[in-house]
Amino acid sequence: MYQLAMEFSAKKLLFIVTLIINTNVIAATTIQQDLGILSNKLEFNAATSSNLYCYSPNDFLPFSDYPNGDYVASIASADNIIIFAHGFVPFSNQGKHSLASMAKLWRGHLDIVEKDPDSAYCVVTWDSDYGHDDKDEVLAKFLTVLIPAVQDRRIRLLKPRPKSANIVLVGHSAGGNYIKHSVVKQHQNRHYYDAYPTKQLDRKYSLNIVTMGTPHLGTEQANNTLFLAVLFKILNLYLENDGVDNAAGFAAFKSTRRGASMLAPITQNGPLERLNQQFQRIIRKQNIVALAGINDEYVKPFSAAPDFTTTYLTRASHDDFLRPDKNSELSQLLTAIYGGKRL
Repeated sequence: MYQLAMEFSAKKLLFIVTLIINTNVIAATTIQQDLGILSNKLEFNAATSSNLYCYSPNDFLPFSDYPNGDYVASIASADNIIIFAHGFVPFSNQGKHSLASMAKLWRGHLDIVEKDPDSAYCVVTWDSDYGHDDKDEVLAKFLTVLIPAVQDRRIRLLKPRPKSANIVLVGHSAGGNYIKHSVVKQHQNRHYYDAYPTKQLDRKYSLNIVTMGTPHLGTEQANNTLFLAVLFKILNLYLENDGVDNAAGFAAFKSTRRGASMLAPITQNGPLERLNQQFQRIIRKQNIVALAGINDEYVKPFSAAPDFTTTYLTRASHDDFLRPDKNSELSQLLTAIYGGKRL
């Protein structure tokens, strides 16, 4: 009788374990399928985009028939997701930045993120010549898919995580304005969720924004070609002339007028003024941290840290923000933010 009871208990345990495994596999397939369908509606291929590169410590196996769903779900399963957007620089490759070059530009920040084994990061490139309303809308579309993935309870069946997740969008210089536009656009894209199983979206998350030397209120330097030239030299310095040519940069200045005009002082900049108004209706002050540098030679503190942001004044210059390894004050602050700590 005892042996029979033991056999029954063993079979019952095996049934429960098998059920759990099958449930997880089914959950993985289902969430990946839903994310894949949402990506198709947006006509956005996160897995193959030449303007987006992401690293995640988590991989789902077996992979589904929805590679975009696999890609986004893997990123969404991380505790912290940090997304970086560069500032205004002239193009060197027919209007496209090299992801490899941009990853090199952010290397000091990526080193901070990589210290946390449960954090994922993404680097996005955008058409800064065109302006903060980049016509490709790469970040806006990515956020439209990523946010429901982070909220989806089925993520916890695959990779047990804390009850909440942390998304941080980091923009240097004009990249901060691009991030604001992308957040507004993602908010406008919510109609795409009509076909998504919203009953699954019960996981809490926080969306925080960090801007560094961003001309939220514009800059007088926007119409100064010398300013553009210096920015290009800074880019050259960081990328170690990796496929970037100064002569090409100066030749590109004539095509930068739209992007530069969107960085003009807000008193003469309708698009930037409207963007700030739309953004403030969506994001609360405590969720946007603006780093301003008293030694920033291009963006004054009053513009880098307006009253609708949580302000941190540092001794950084404009390009110092890209080198946190050279600034312990900045490094400590970013380590806390990227790790999900509230400031």
